[in-house]
Amino acid sequence: MESGVIRCNGGYCEMCPVKIQLECEMTPCDRIEHIRQCLRRMKPTMGFELAAAEEIEKELVELGADFSRQSADATRYRWLRERDLDTIDAGGVFAGVTPENMVLNGDDLDAAIDARRLAEMTRAVLNGDTCG
Repeated sequence: MESGVIRCNGGYCEMCPVKIQLECEMTPCDRIEHIRQCLRRMKPTMGFELAAAEEIEKELVELGADFSRQSADATRYRWLRERDLDTIDAGGVFAGVTPENMVLNGDDLDAAIDARRLAEMTRAVLNGDTCG
């Protein structure tokens, strides 16, 4: 579990004003929902400022949506990364590099992507573009 999001203290959330039993292995979406529940409990019990709580809740919604997009992207990439090298002959979706006209997968695909990204970032920095 990522530190700083929800800390388990003997199976209880340290953030909650009331003792709530936790699953210590929570998914990011479960953690976001738990934080929402904590905020709802804090509002009446701790005089939590409503505007601040609503702002935090908006951020949590955005984080949840961002996590969902990143998770979908990661799933697509894992699928692409694991494609057979024969895919070009059999037809279908594959990743490759030109002008070598090679189909790539696994560690070779990762290395090619990393090398191309580094080259693009280096070129951008040399051209004075720091927005990445």
